[in-house]
Amino acid sequence: MPPTPLFVEDCNWRYLGFALVLPPWAERSICLCGDRCRLRVSHQEETYGWRYFECVHQSPQTEGRYCGFIEWIDNDNPEYDYLPLDESMAQYMARRAEHEQRLELEGADWRNRPLGLPRWEDRPTCACGDRCQVVRSRRPGTLRRRSFVCPNILDNDIDDPPRRCQFRQWIDNSTPSYLSRHWNMQPESPADYSLSRSYHERIARFSRNR
Repeated sequence: MPPTPLFVEDCNWRYLGFALVLPPWAERSICLCGDRCRLRVSHQEETYGWRYFECVHQSPQTEGRYCGFIEWIDNDNPEYDYLPLDESMAQYMARRAEHEQRLELEGADWRNRPLGLPRWEDRPTCACGDRCQVVRSRRPGTLRRRSFVCPNILDNDIDDPPRRCQFRQWIDNSTPSYLSRHWNMQPESPADYSLSRSYHERIARFSRNR
């Protein structure tokens, strides 16, 4: 008999020993509809037990949106004593509600959190017309202070890369007083920013087309 599913998120979810846990929300693929995917398990003979991400809108009749997106997680026959967790719609919706609630709470208090990020719509636009990226200063005079900057990086090979425009708007008006392991970490990497921008652009595009 398989063990009782944990129904929790775990960063080790890709490994076979963690087949009954869910991936963190941020590690789920984004389908062409602009939504995070649902975790499914194949019951087909050739791919039995393989896990994959699937567009959560399961049919063309679901909210008028369906992109058919599928991304395989397993690419070989896994040696399971039991089938991995096949996420139900109820579980998916619960995870999404928890994620949205967490973002709402963090977004409301992002100025006081070392790694807090503002809501997308609360970010200013730079001279290029793009929503800004959040970075943390490593310079002595402004050490640890966060600011909004142009997200368009021209050179990825240096620690403080040049950007297409010189826009900068300080978030912290003085050096933050918190002392933790987070103070020298960037709140948002270029990859994090790109993922967030892609997600909001897809949501906006599909909202216009509905």
